[in-house]
Amino acid sequence: GMGQILFASTIGSTLYVANKENVIKLNNALVLGVLAVFVGILGIGAQTASFSQLFSFDNQHPDQVVNALPILFLSIVYQNVVPTVVSLLEGDRKKIRNALIMGTAAPLFMLIGWNAVILGNVYGISSGITNDLLAGNLDPIHLIQSGGSGGPLLSALVSGFSELAIITSLIGFVYGMTEALGDVAGIPSTGRERDEFKPLLYSGVILPPLLLSVINPNIFYDALDYGGAFGVS
Repeated sequence: GMGQILFASTIGSTLYVANKENVIKLNNALVLGVLAVFVGILGIGAQTASFSQLFSFDNQHPDQVVNALPILFLSIVYQNVVPTVVSLLEGDRKKIRNALIMGTAAPLFMLIGWNAVILGNVYGISSGITNDLLAGNLDPIHLIQSGGSGGPLLSALVSGFSELAIITSLIGFVYGMTEALGDVAGIPSTGRERDEFKPLLYSGVILPPLLLSVINPNIFYDALDYGGAFGVS
């Protein structure tokens, strides 16, 4: 669990002590890094992907779509960051609407491109790997990260993209969840009382998932299924 502890403590402490404006600048820089790495993944991954296998009729399984619905809901979810967006854009309805539409469209196209490159690089390796993918016994991203397909450069880019995507998502969720906890507890968003309860708010957001990740990292797979199927939908 050292990796989880190091990650959570580093990001959590940074968000806790840093000025919000500086965090926004850092997040914007990280988002640019995500986009740059993603372009690299598309450019390099497309060269080694087998698109003929990706679009092959034998590899189309619409019966699997129902099982994927919880993740589809979670992948495009944005409601948790709406309070932060509203606050940053000072309640300007037009700006908020444009931000949500563009902010949702961008990751949608990124998800389509990501899936095309990832699956295109693992389909066609062997019939055994394809069968393992369909049975849920093989993680295609882990296969690429281990260098099993696509080459070492693609492996490094996929790993880097995953880390950056998690960090940028975490920043928004931490701010959104601390605000939500403060609202539930009746704690003002600014002022002395807010500063007094700040350690408890951040602990309440970061410590529970950290403990779960140390005790049982795989619990999040079930949480994503249930959360998407019942919570988000």
